Amino acid sequence: MNMRVPALVALCLMLVTAGSCLKSRTPSIGSMPEAPALTTGIEDEEIYMALVPVRPESAVREDYEAARARQAASDVRLEEARALAARASARIDLKKKDLEMLDIRLKDAKQRKAEAEKEDLERQKDEGKLELSYIERREDLRKAEIEMLRSEAEEARAAARVHERELELADVREQRAEVIVKAASEPSSAGRLVDLDRKLREHEMDTLQAMRDHAGKRKDAADRQRRVVEAMLDVFEARSKILAFRS
Repeated sequence: MNMRVPALVALCLMLVTAGSCLKSRTPSIGSMPEAPALTTGIEDEEIYMALVPVRPESAVREDYEAARARQAASDVRLEEARALAARASARIDLKKKDLEMLDIRLKDAKQRKAEAEKEDLERQKDEGKLELSYIERREDLRKAEIEMLRSEAEEARAAARVHERELELADVREQRAEVIVKAASEPSSAGRLVDLDRKLREHEMDTLQAMRDHAGKRKDAADRQRRVVEAMLDVFEARSKILAFRS
């Protein structure tokens, strides 16, 4: 028992000594090194980057005039397509009347048992039906062209609005650049710069909204063009049936 006591005392002395060493090696809160500063912030240059590309004024005006010219051309072609659609509708009415007359003559030929005449009239009627289908497909094509030209005119108007907004935005950008140059020597221009920054944001938003609207109009115009091509294929098929019947 007397031999175990010195061993226990020695163990306690070792633990106390180790704790003292550990405490001496642990830095205090005041001596802890500072954490490195975060570097993920967004700089002003990135915040204020131009979302609407900066383009030469001459290029914007050229695009504006081109859009107005496309709009005018679409309006003229639209009136022409409407006239063609009216003609196609009139031809359909005439062809239907022709088929009604053929029915009357065919009925008479059957009553008279005129077989040769009946066969000839039946052939004329079959061909007349194919011709009627062809004219109706032509009318469908004219209607599709009208919708396409209307959408193209709307797309051109939307494009012109985009370029108008671009010109307005460019004017504000130019004013802001001039004020920034003066700001170094004229501290009173700081208020003017704040006002121009607000206008810049407003004009940029207006331009972006106009661009979004134009993108929608352009998509619609492309869809209308596809429908015109589909109508053309229907006309081609109807025409092929007439040619096959006559061959």
